[in-house]
Amino acid sequence: MEPSTRKPDRETLLMALVVLALTAASLWSYGQLSSARSRADLEGDARSRCEALAAQVQALRDEPTMADDHAMLKSDMTRHIAAAAASASLGEKKLVAIDHQNARRIGRTPYLEKPTRVTLRDVHLPGVLHMLYTLTQDNARMNVSRLRLIAPRDEADTKTWSVDTTVTYLIYDPVEASGS
Repeated sequence: MEPSTRKPDRETLLMALVVLALTAASLWSYGQLSSARSRADLEGDARSRCEALAAQVQALRDEPTMADDHAMLKSDMTRHIAAAAASASLGEKKLVAIDHQNARRIGRTPYLEKPTRVTLRDVHLPGVLHMLYTLTQDNARMNVSRLRLIAPRDEADTKTWSVDTTVTYLIYDPVEASGS
């Protein structure tokens, strides 16, 4: 008997089809892998951007507030000043006056400046500086906008001074545009 010539052709054809199917599956798998890798790269970049933005938001939240949208109560401001004076060992008799003044607009900006004038008598300068430093460190919005030192008049005690200072803070209060 003669071997059939068709059978090897059929086997060759089947082998060619299997190789072709495996090649197609490999190409499809490579395409899927390449697509997944590019998506992963994009997602990694997006995640990096999100983490950077989250860090920026946190940094902005941690920054000191430059202005608030409302004025501090007079009693709160008085309490802050008294606490700062006490931390600097300035007695109550040294703190002569706390004068809360009206807020005034700063130019054409949406900010108001709220000043509080503080008068101290017969105080040592290191204590005054400690008090002002404590006051402005406890509340980052507060600034010393004016400091006037008055030299002692009596030559017997040349270490004590009179101090007139103004502590201010900003209030965000935008001016509403008049609609015509």
